[in-house]
Amino acid sequence: MAIYRGAGGAGDAVADSSSEALLIRELVSEAQVDADAAASSASAASSSASAAASSASAASTSATNAANSAASVDVTLFARKANNLSDLTSASTARTNLGLGTLATQSASAVSITGGSVTGITDLTVSDGGTGASTFTSNAVLLGNGTSSFQTVSPSTNGNILTSNGTTWISQAPAASGGFDAGTRMMFAQTSAPTGWTKDTTNYNNHALRVVTGAASTGGSVAFTTAFASQTPTISNTLSIDSSGLSVGSTTLTTSQIPSHTHTVPIRSPGCFAQGAAVTSFDNNSAFPNSGSTGGGGSHNHSISGSATLSGGITSSAINLAVQYLDVITATKN
Repeated sequence: MAIYRGAGGAGDAVADSSSEALLIRELVSEAQVDADAAASSASAASSSASAAASSASAASTSATNAANSAASVDVTLFARKANNLSDLTSASTARTNLGLGTLATQSASAVSITGGSVTGITDLTVSDGGTGASTFTSNAVLLGNGTSSFQTVSPSTNGNILTSNGTTWISQAPAASGGFDAGTRMMFAQTSAPTGWTKDTTNYNNHALRVVTGAASTGGSVAFTTAFASQTPTISNTLSIDSSGLSVGSTTLTTSQIPSHTHTVPIRSPGCFAQGAAVTSFDNNSAFPNSGSTGGGGSHNHSISGSATLSGGITSSAINLAVQYLDVITATKN
């Protein structure tokens, strides 16, 4: 609060003594308030300084503890950014802990996926190994279409077959001939010809089949069942030998060749034997004792000269195996 005092001239504002006293008290009161505020601020500042000093001391203690802890920590247990994970003991274990599979180690130009599924992607083009489509008509046949998406051929009408029109494949009803040219001859293991075929009741009855590599033809004159029927050949023997032209030569036997034998010796009178007789024994005082044995019983030969004539022979009924046949060939579809 300010007090203005004039110069004493007319019109000057002059404060009376009461006003001045009041003003002085107010000034003293304000000065006291300011002094109290200053004292309070000084006390707060002192408290803040004390708190700051305490915080600084605590920070210093924490820093000391951190330094001590850092000194006791094995830094080899931590991965350093600068080493780009090369300081890990097992990269495979680290990938497993991080939830990464083997795909994380494959080259971008040689990725091999052996399981799982891939969804929510754009259809792969044919040039990238795909089909160019997300879906195909059920039971349709896929047709190549260059690098464009596959084409399809649906089954269409019951009984249709897949056939070529010279440009592409189409579903079409089979030809009335069954796909065989008129006049084609085939064999069927059944009594009646199938629909669209005519049974041949004139040619090749009771014939056999012969496989050839050359031209197909027919031949033979005997029916199959006749040629291979059970038959017994008739054989007659009219052989005779004329030996009238043969002669047997004579052979003089030696003692070793003649059979072993003895001779009886007659006795002319008692006590008198034939001169030169070799009597070895008497048979019960027989008058005809036997001489000693001689001869060896060996073999001997006779020569035969001349010639003999053989006439006649053995005849039989021949079996005609000229069985009738029909030539066929074997062929393989290209």
